[in-house]
Formats: sequence, C-alpha cells, structure tokens
Amino acid sequence: MNTRFLPPISARWLCALLIFGLALTTRGLGLGQFLTADEPRWMEWSSWFISGLLWDDFECESLEAGRATIGHGWDCTLSGNTAGVTTMWLGSLGLLTHYAVAGQTDLRHFLTANTENNLALIAAMQWPFALLQALFLLAFYLLLSDLIETQIAFLATLLLTLSPYHIALSRVVQNDALTTAFMTLALLSMIGYWWKQWPHYWLFLAALMAGFAILSKPLGWFSLPFAAIMGWSNLGYRWQQGHPLPTLMGQLMLEGTVLAVGVLLTFLTFPALWTIPQEVLETILFAAANNSSEGHLQYFWGEVTTNPGWLFYPFGLLLNLTPLESVGLLGLLAFGATHRRQRPLSPTLLTFGLYFILFWLFISLSSKKQLRFLLPTWPIIEVGAAYGLWWLWQQLFLFLKPHRFLKPVRFKNLPYRFITFTLLICLLQGGLIWQNYPYYFTYYNPLLGGAPQAAKFTTVGWGEGMDAAARYLNQQPQAAQLRVASIGASATFRPFFSGKTVGGSSNAKALNSDYMVYYLNLWQRLDERPEYQPVWNYLQRHYQPVHTVQLQGLEYALIYRNPIEHHLQLETPRLQLFGYRWTTPTQLTLFWQPLETNLQLRASLTSTNWIDCPVKTEFSPQQETILENDCTFPQPPADHFYVGLADGSTLEIPLNN
Repeated sequence: MNTRFLPPISARWLCALLIFGLALTTRGLGLGQFLTADEPRWMEWSSWFISGLLWDDFECESLEAGRATIGHGWDCTLSGNTAGVTTMWLGSLGLLTHYAVAGQTDLRHFLTANTENNLALIAAMQWPFALLQALFLLAFYLLLSDLIETQIAFLATLLLTLSPYHIALSRVVQNDALTTAFMTLALLSMIGYWWKQWPHYWLFLAALMAGFAILSKPLGWFSLPFAAIMGWSNLGYRWQQGHPLPTLMGQLMLEGTVLAVGVLLTFLTFPALWTIPQEVLETILFAAANNSSEGHLQYFWGEVTTNPGWLFYPFGLLLNLTPLESVGLLGLLAFGATHRRQRPLSPTLLTFGLYFILFWLFISLSSKKQLRFLLPTWPIIEVGAAYGLWWLWQQLFLFLKPHRFLKPVRFKNLPYRFITFTLLICLLQGGLIWQNYPYYFTYYNPLLGGAPQAAKFTTVGWGEGMDAAARYLNQQPQAAQLRVASIGASATFRPFFSGKTVGGSSNAKALNSDYMVYYLNLWQRLDERPEYQPVWNYLQRHYQPVHTVQLQGLEYALIYRNPIEHHLQLETPRLQLFGYRWTTPTQLTLFWQPLETNLQLRASLTSTNWIDCPVKTEFSPQQETILENDCTFPQPPADHFYVGLADGSTLEIPLNN
C-alpha cells in the first residue's frame, strides 16, 4: 500500500483546523431539538452535582445503586451506578453557562429548580459535550498523525468526524462518547510512549485519560488491563533487543507507578470520594459490575431477550457503518489478502488490532448489551476503513492509468488525488448527515435497508421523534389543558409538550388521558412488558392513530385520540370502569374491564328500570381485556344514571353526566 505522501507541517495544521471546524459544526448545530432517554436523569444529576459542590446544606435523594441514603453537600456528587463524574462536570458547566448568559440573580434557586421540563436548558447542557468532542477529534488527528501515515490519519479522523453514529452520541448529555474520547487518547498516548519513544509525560497523560474513562463509565476499566498488556509486551520486545532484565523490570515498576498515580489523581475530581469513600468505591467497583450482569431488555432478531448473544455487536457494527466505511473495511480485507506475504504490520497497527479484538470480547461477555457500547472501538474501525479506502483509491488510478483519457488529467499527481478523495468523502458522508439532521440516531446503513429494516432485527429509538409528537399535540385546540399519556420514553416527550404528561404503565393511567403516544422501542419489546399490552392491543384492533411520527421511512411514534370522553377511576373487586362517551343524547358507550368472567353490564336512569348493555360485536370478551358496551336509553338522562351488573348483584355506580 503506497502511503508515503505526507503533507508538510503547515498542511497538517490546516487539516487539523478543518477537522475541528467540521466536528464543531456537525455536533453543534441543532442542539436542544430533542432528548434521548438517558439525558433527563443526567441533567438532574448534574444540577445535584454542582449544587452539592457549592452548598454543604444541599440535600439530594438516595439512590438504589450508589448513594444509599439522603445525601448532603459533596455526597450529592455521587449519582447512579456508573460514576459519570465527567458527564456531571460537563453538565454543570452547561448549567453555569446558561445561568451567566440568562442573567439570573439567585444561583441556588436556578440550580435547584426542576431541570427536567426546562426546554431552555437542553441546548445549554448539550453544548459542552459537543465542544469537547470537537476538541477530542482535533487531538485524535494530531496524535494519530504521529503514529501512522499522515494522510491515513487525516482520512480516518475525517471519517470519524463525519460518522452519523459518532455524531449522534457526541452531542447528548451522556457518557458513551466521553468514555470513547478518554479511552482513545489513553491508547494513543500509550502507543506513543511504548512504541514511538515519546517522553515520559505521555505515559502520565495516558494514566489521566484512563482515570477519566473509569470515572465516565465502567467500560473505562478496560484501559488498565490493556495498559498492563502493552507494558509487558514492550518489556519482552526490549529484552529481545538485549536490554538487561533487572533494568527493564525496574523501569516497568516505575511505569506502573506512574499509571497508578495518574489514575488516582483523576479521582480527586470526584468530591464524593472525600465524604462517602466506601459508597463511591462500591459503586465504581461493584455496583456497576452487578448492573452489567443483569442484562437489558432487547429486541433482537425477532425475539425479546436480556442477552442477545454474540451476534449482537457484529450486526450492530454493520447497521451503523456508512456505505463508504463498509467499502473501506472490505478494501482493508482485500489488501490484507493480496499482501499477506509482505513485511509484518507495525507495532502501532498490531496494537490497534489487539485493542479492537480484546475490547469486543470484553463487552460481549457482559449480559447487558447496547449498540452504543461499540463506540470506543469506532476510532480504530475508522483507521482500518481509511487504509482500505486509500488503497482502493490508489488501485482505481492504477487500473485507469493505461487509458488515454486519463493521461492529461493532473490527478496522476498524488496530492491532487488526496484532495479529490477528501472532497468525495465529505460529499458522501455529508449527504448522510444532512438526511438525518438533527437526530442522527435515525441513521442506519442503507446497504442493509436503512431504519425500516433495522427495526425488524434490533431495538430502534432512544427518544428521537418524541419532540415531533409533542409539537403535533401542541397544535391541538386548548393544548395546555390536554392530558397525554406518553407510553415509552415519556421523559423525552414531557419537556416539549405544553400540557400535562402522565405515564401509561397501567390501563387506568393510560385511559385517563386525552391522547396516548406510543414509542417504537416500547412496542418492539411489548412481549415482555405485559402491563402495557391491554391498552395497546385495544387500540391496535379497534382504532387508527390520528398522527404518526415517521423518520427515515420508519414509524417512531403513534398518537391515538382516547375514545373516552368522560374519564373515571372506578374500580371494584369485579370490574374496572374507565369512562364513557355519549354518541347521541340517548346512546351511551361504556369502557370497562371485567375482572371476573361472564359479567354483563346493565344501565338505568332511575336504578329501577334496567336495560342491557351488550358488548359491541367487534369485541371478544374471551380474547380482549378492555371492552366497549353500548346502552340505549328511552330518553336522555337528567343529571345522573346508574351502571350495574346483569346478574342481579348490588353493585351500583352513580355517574354524573
């Protein structure tokens, strides 16, 4: 593979500025337009974090995993079971920036106010994450260009900068992209120190990055055993070169000490460590491990499971690659097959390959699997794709060289080929970004059928589209008085809706609303969520949604108008009555759920002259939980009527009209 074209230093920094500008643009535009499912809790925890840091008397709630009791002051910087310290630091930075820009006067009131429904805070808290990722991509290019060929480093960084998958996770208040940035910088620094003889402070920087990765997410722990593998591998290499073993062992111990000190120093950024050290260590060492072993309810390959198996991540990789990245990886395989007898790979590339394989084994062993856990390997994948694409691009010109029409073209000059290829990547990747703006989570590989096909095989949807559902409902008459049951991803719907949002975990809650919004990833996994099935089945069989939120050809959210006009919350040991609707002055429809078999409803205007209320013909009491019964009165009711059971029981429920 011909990769000897190296831009001069000035061109290198020009490329670095281009990377930074593209990264900041793709990650900074359109912030605040939607929320992912994890962001509301991180926004709240960030407000706890900075409030606890500033005021000793600040109180925060206890947590199931993590802080065991009501917290005070610095205790409140521990939230959840994944540490997430870096996430909360950046979230706090967003809060303070918004406070300064908005000109608020009372900082404590601002920080302790409810962040969950504050629409103005979303973009403010997302921007530090977008900025940090742009800085990460700048650092990634500069470090990588000192480890491998400069133009390959640029192409790999450009692919990563314009990857819809990386962009999507880079601009949300969440810890996967942060973990990826810190782990990648730790890896590059270790390679530079052990294989390129960079100065000793790079090993210390690697330790700091590894420590921040650990404080971001449990996946960050992978950096420490991998550092040990690299250290011992380098020890063996230097011993083969003739260095004395005692000297090497002493140097290895020094390096291990530097790593340990660097990692421990990062823990100084975790204030809770000073007040509740036992709970912090239990959270970092044990609670996160227990959480990863519990699994996560996934829809995969037609089944709902907590452990989708070893095919989950390879299939997830194919789904999130772009066509250009897919071609690049195929090109890498073709290059490897045709050049397998050439000189061996450099230690840097071998380290990349080993990192990729071991990390995949690391995440595959856990029962809890999420496609976003792949992200720490994405920079390495882009390096492989860049090698494959550049080789294919070179092969194309070798193929076309004998043809006359190419001879006058200046693209025989390698720099022109490189510039042309860069523009081609920007065009192809940029088109995919534009198509999926502002969500980017809606991107799935078009070579595999895009989002509609992806939804047939894996869980899709992390909150994108719920903002569109809220905007539709905000346009309805008297929207501020509407009561909407958001069933699945309700926290991503609530901030954007002007009315009242309720959960829908029970039949009564769902049917005590004006509208019901169902989210895609809920109905994908409905087989294992029996509490949601009765109302869903009822609506699916008998009603059509009044509006569908469709993104990239896939239905993400369905909005149903509740057929019940007058809501009730009346429950007895024998039945539950959800409400009623008058279709004519004398025609009544009752919405109910029998809690015993063979129950028949009847109604009366006077509690004496009863009429039968048969189940509608399209309903089957043997197969359905929620039923509709029609009652026809001889005259309209005055101010009340009664509902009872046809078996003569004493159950009588007065209802105001």
